[in-house]
Amino acid sequence: MSLIEDKLKKLNAKPENSYFVGDTEYDVKTAHNAGMISLGVVWGMSNKDKLESFNPNHLFEDPKSMLDFFKENL
Repeated sequence: MSLIEDKLKKLNAKPENSYFVGDTEYDVKTAHNAGMISLGVVWGMSNKDKLESFNPNHLFEDPKSMLDFFKENL
């Protein structure tokens, strides 16, 4: 069992209902491999084009847009 799977289990959280926020290829891949929803953010290590190429489920260019997403979807 991976560390992420272990944490989800302890929280009684379903991967398909959980979000993984990150700014690198590895974060997006980790989310996909765990069955989680990947949220790419471009204010960190990667620029928009690079991060977009890894196909995150959602991509945010600033914190406010991510906050708005959560307000609309939770």
